[in-house]
Amino acid sequence: MKVETVLPVDDLAAIPAAVRRAEALGFDGVVVPETAHNPFVALTLAAEHSTRLRLATAVAQAFVRSPTTMAYAAFDLQRFSGGRLQLGLGSQVKGQIERRFGMPWSAPAPRMRDYIQAMRAVWDCWQQGTPLNYQGSHYRLNVMTPNHRPKPLPEGIPFPPIALAAVLPHMTRLAGELCQAVRLHSFATERYVQAVALPNLRKGAARAGRSLDGFEIAGGGMIATGATEADVARAVEQVRWSIAFYGSTRTYTSVWEQHGWQDVGRELHEMSVTNRWAEMPRLITDEMVHTFAAVGTYEQIGDKVLERFGSFATTVTLPLPAPEHEKLLLPSLRRLQEAKAPQVV
Repeated sequence: MKVETVLPVDDLAAIPAAVRRAEALGFDGVVVPETAHNPFVALTLAAEHSTRLRLATAVAQAFVRSPTTMAYAAFDLQRFSGGRLQLGLGSQVKGQIERRFGMPWSAPAPRMRDYIQAMRAVWDCWQQGTPLNYQGSHYRLNVMTPNHRPKPLPEGIPFPPIALAAVLPHMTRLAGELCQAVRLHSFATERYVQAVALPNLRKGAARAGRSLDGFEIAGGGMIATGATEADVARAVEQVRWSIAFYGSTRTYTSVWEQHGWQDVGRELHEMSVTNRWAEMPRLITDEMVHTFAAVGTYEQIGDKVLERFGSFATTVTLPLPAPEHEKLLLPSLRRLQEAKAPQVV
């Protein structure tokens, strides 16, 4: 099993030291979400201050950039890092795309298929020196003059592998069909992954006539951990808030339905539209917390993660501990890395 950690993107000046510590501790990679910051800026710093770590966007928002814009960012970082980028892409939701980014919205799975194929066509144009002529349903690209082409990637460096963020069946099938990995949403439970996500990954792969041997599954739930029981208690409350926040999204009702909790999801949504965010976590019971999350101290969390994620995840994410707590987390880190990752076949 691979273990990643999340970089402290709120402070770019802290990234070099954090990356060096993550590499020294033996983490397999670092991830950067796209929430309040541009992930490619942080990962460029991470590439400069590491030699081995995989660098992943988890995830970059696709529909706020054109396929060509995303192609440039990923191609540059793949070159600079010596081939260590995993490009995680996500669609976001309609309200965010239209009202936060001011961009148009359309059915996400068909558009994402077109987006990925268009971006790969741009990479092929740059790498092979062939004319650009991509004609899709959403994107039509046929201009790439010589001064706009970056140099090909050096021999031995492939195009960045793509990990698609997915919750619902259409996007999960697309990941199985077109991508090298899937990043399952943290608003997921083991029951949902087994009943919905994995069957749809297999359907997508079958549609493309491909094998899922070596396919990567990252995430699929939350983790609440810390050095002390008090730290864990605080992390549990953060998980409780996250479940309430994500669970208020009507698109994710199918996750609630696996456990008969859909009424909670409906109530959360009603509270969100009346701006009652502070009240929402009280609807999330301890049973729900432990269904969505692996919970335990640094010493316990390795076994807890295997109990919660071990049947499906090949990659999980642990927090980067404070320097004085590194020795507490190391046994769990090694326990997970020594565990046999499940095969998605």
